[in-house]
Amino acid sequence: MMLNENTPLTKDNLAKASETMSKAGDFIKGQASGLAASADGGNSMPLRILAILGGGAMVISSVLSLFGKAITFDLMGFFMEVVCIWLGGIIVLLEISDKLSATSFEEFIHARCEFLETTTGKGFLYGISGILRILQINLINLVVGLFMCFLGAVFYIVGSKKSGYEKMVSIAV
Repeated sequence: MMLNENTPLTKDNLAKASETMSKAGDFIKGQASGLAASADGGNSMPLRILAILGGGAMVISSVLSLFGKAITFDLMGFFMEVVCIWLGGIIVLLEISDKLSATSFEEFIHARCEFLETTTGKGFLYGISGILRILQINLINLVVGLFMCFLGAVFYIVGSKKSGYEKMVSIAV
């Protein structure tokens, strides 16, 4: 028997309607939790590998440029290379910290740099790092900087979509 708005209100019909509503609620919660799990773009392995490669490339290109800046006594360039080494190291640590169980680094990020826990915040950091690499004008720095800017844009887009999914899940649940 199909229940609709013309069905008389009896105890049996109310019990069936209640059971149907309960099943529908469970189905929506299951779908919402599945959507939330699939929206976790910050933990996807290909993006993490790309970020590790980008951070490593930043460190290597900065170390190589650091020697030239030191020999020519370019203090501002030397300082920029040190900052880029630092940022590249943070990017690598950010992506492998859960694999190393680096609790002090994770506590520092949680306490002082909470925006780096989100995919969008990581994208912002990667974009800024890429811009700093581009400002050090040579071919290697340009390639590394453009890669980091592209990676930052990808992380930002994935984080924005993830945030949208999380809003939909919170409304559904």
